This record gives sequence, structure tokens and C-alpha cells, in this order.
Amino acid sequence: MLADSGFFSGKLVTDLDQAGCGYIIVCRKASSYLPLAERAGFQDMKFGWGVAEFRFKPQKWKAEHRFIMVRRPLPEDPEEAKQLTLFKRGKYSYSAFVTNLELQRGWSGEPTTRAPMWRSPSGNC
Repeated sequence: MLADSGFFSGKLVTDLDQAGCGYIIVCRKASSYLPLAERAGFQDMKFGWGVAEFRFKPQKWKAEHRFIMVRRPLPEDPEEAKQLTLFKRGKYSYSAFVTNLELQRGWSGEPTTRAPMWRSPSGNC
């Protein structure tokens, strides 16, 4: 299941876990996860992108879960950069996800997931 931040809740995550469903859900307030991602360390990917993975138990959630933060360079075109709705800091924009999907190795040997983590769950996947 791919879901935007409107569906981000501990109850939904718990229900999906209990049902055995795979999911990627966009986190609300991505900026609050940046310190955790920085502590975990970003793995550099192609084209200046980076990915950090960490486990965290948000307040009121029953258990810790796997979180992914994706860092991408801001586009050089200011108009294109304005269109990004992601959290921005410095020369990067960030988005955070909670998921139970396992990392796999792509053909290049770099970690990937079963679904593209950097695309919006609003239909662009």
C-alpha cells in the first residue's frame, strides 16, 4: 500500500502490520525526522540523492518501526524548486516514510526497495 501523509498514523501502521500488508506511508512533519536520519547517516546514491534508514517509535505508537528519509538536491531552476512540496533545508529537499518493505539490491548493487521511495504515492509511482 502506498499512502500520503494524510494516512500517517500508528493505528493504521499497526493494522497493516497485523494484516501482513506491505506499506510505504509518507510521514507528517518530515523535518522532525531529519536529526534521526542524520544520526543514522545518509547513504549517497546517484545524481546527488541520499537515503537514510533508522528505527523509531513515535509517541503513542505501540512499537518502533522502520523509517526512511530521502534527500534530493534542489533543482537549479528556482521555479522548479518552488514546486517541491517537500521539507527543504540548505541545498536539499527531504521526505520521510514509514515502511515495512525490505531493502533489496538493485542490478547496480545499490540498495533499493520494492517500490520507488522517492516518488509520490499520489499516483506517480
